[in-house]
Amino acid sequence: MKKNLIIAVVLGLTFAFYSFQYIRYLIELYSVIKRSDGTINFSWAEYVSPILLILNLVGLMQFVLSKYERSGILRTFLQFNILLALIFHIFNAYRKIFPNLEPLEHANGPLGILDFIGYAYLIFEIYALITLQNSLIPVLRSQEDGSFTFDDVNKPNRFLHRLFDLLSIMMIYYFYLKIGSYYRIRFDENRNYLVFFETKAYLPLTLFGFLYYLIFEGIFNTSIGKTIMGNMVVNNVAEKPSIIQRIGRTFARIIPFDALSYLFGERGWHDRIANTYVVKAMKKSPNNTPKELG
Repeated sequence: MKKNLIIAVVLGLTFAFYSFQYIRYLIELYSVIKRSDGTINFSWAEYVSPILLILNLVGLMQFVLSKYERSGILRTFLQFNILLALIFHIFNAYRKIFPNLEPLEHANGPLGILDFIGYAYLIFEIYALITLQNSLIPVLRSQEDGSFTFDDVNKPNRFLHRLFDLLSIMMIYYFYLKIGSYYRIRFDENRNYLVFFETKAYLPLTLFGFLYYLIFEGIFNTSIGKTIMGNMVVNNVAEKPSIIQRIGRTFARIIPFDALSYLFGERGWHDRIANTYVVKAMKKSPNNTPKELG
């Protein structure tokens, strides 16, 4: 209970802070639009911040009003925000430390106190997600002999996992291409790295997808798709897979057509190779009463 309260309070305070900052941004943007000749173009990337703020608010409300029983929306927000923040802070530190980057005017200068506050908040988000994930256990089914077993999720669930994960990967990848378009990294006098990433996106997008699964399944034993569908990964005895199994799942995804392998068997190749299963998740309860999460 105490950990959940701390998570709710800290995320609530940061939501209020970022909402205030976003309102300031909207006021400045409005003044710019009024002074412009109406030629300002907006990208879909402009809508990422308000969507995340809404997701944060709805997730916090679900978490608090359910007395910390339901955290699906909040965990989805945390995963999006962690990956976005992780990439941003790496990029931000790089452009302030190395001289081969041409930053915008406001990006000049060494790492400051706000940067380290951002790093601290990222670490807290990672802690919060790990804590919430550790509060989940698989939904078990009792058998006639008194033992318990579990059922692997069906193929429509697996399809939706993949669909939500792909949409998340593409959204975050192209969001950072938009941000990266404001900066130039000089590999030589005439080449911008964005040309490669924008015109030949398949390879870097595949690499980004690999890192996405490596981070989320390797560290948190989940992904955005699984969180949305209320599922989790377990080993053959319904426990959290080892780090080797979780990383093994990610490397197995490199196998051609692995994403479609679940159509031809009970499990995908990455599950069979790592000896893992995807099952419905429930919240740990003192009286052991399963409560499915959404």
